[in-house]
Amino acid sequence: MREFGQIVFIIYAVREGMREVSSMLKLNRRFQRPLAAIPSSMVGLESLTEGLEDFAFEDYLNDPKDSESFRPVDMHHGVEVHLGLSKGPVCASFI
Repeated sequence: MREFGQIVFIIYAVREGMREVSSMLKLNRRFQRPLAAIPSSMVGLESLTEGLEDFAFEDYLNDPKDSESFRPVDMHHGVEVHLGLSKGPVCASFI
């Protein structure tokens, strides 16, 4: 009977651990972009889904900052658009 109690405890502990990881995944998927136009890499979600392990040569080459059409972000305009004080896209490089 003691072994049955230990098995039930282990199953309960695993279930609670999986529930905690599931809630962390939901939270990290929900918050994708920070305030204004700061580029977001979603490192929290990538760390939980083991996406950091898949870093390849193409990830470095496809950096938008290396693009010829990249325009730097105007942080003041981004916050004004977020607060509804200004109109237009948050960042001109997203057009």
